[in-house]
Order: sequence, then C-alpha cells, then structure tokens
Amino acid sequence: MTIQSITGICPHPQAPAAYTNCYCYDSPEHGLIAEPIVHDATEAITLALAHAGICKATEPPESVLLQFTDDVNDVTSFKDGAVVLELQFNKQEDGFTFYNVTLTLPIRAALNASMAGIVSSVFPSAPLCEHLLDYYEQAPSTLYVGVTVA
Repeated sequence: MTIQSITGICPHPQAPAAYTNCYCYDSPEHGLIAEPIVHDATEAITLALAHAGICKATEPPESVLLQFTDDVNDVTSFKDGAVVLELQFNKQEDGFTFYNVTLTLPIRAALNASMAGIVSSVFPSAPLCEHLLDYYEQAPSTLYVGVTVA
C-alpha cells in the first residue's frame, strides 16, 4: 500500500500573486515551497467538495488534505469521509500530465456531479504539474485522489 499525501493551502502565505486562488503545497523532501496544484485542479477539488455538501463552490476550505495512489485497493485506506476522484490519463503536453476527472465517492456527490454534468464537462482533462513525477517514475494511467478538509 502506497498512499502519498500533501496538504493544499489557499491562499498559501508564500505563494506568488498569480496563485492567490490556487491550492499550493509544501514538500520539503522535494525542495518545494508553495508549489501550486494548478488552477483547474483546484477548481475540480472545490467542485467535488461542493457536490459532497462539504462547502460552497464559492467558499472553498482554506486547506485540504490530498491523499493519492495509483492502486484502487488503497482507496479504502483514505481518511474517513474523503471525497474520491478518479483520474484517467489523457495526455502529456507542455510539462503537464492531463487526466480526465470523475467524482466517484461519496455516491451522493457522484450523482450530484453526474446530474449537473459539472466535473466531467468542465474538466474533461485537468492538468497536473510535472511534480507528479516526484512521486511516480512515470505518469500513472489511473490515479485515485481522496480529498478531505484539513
């Protein structure tokens, strides 16, 4: 079982002005301070939490715990109450790895998103930065991301 974890903070006190509305994280073991998660991924996280009834889309939590793995069997070890996103590899372009995003758990949130067509239509392909490869030798074909308010 290999679950990676990062805590995204928005606004991060050390983030450049361009990333004021973007979750950023610190990873001292990789030499990263205020590394942006990417605006589209931040919005996908916020919408997933909103569909789960955890926050309003216009009022995202200040910090989120992101647990991620490429093994579906690890999902049951995510923190209780996690909103789970399934990311399917789409393409690599300009230093980004693009994934198609599907909200899978909790079921109620997945149904809300499906009925609204939000996650799959607004984010048919969300980019993740090149630092994904800090955790994996190559971009995984599938990633599972558990999101909880930190």
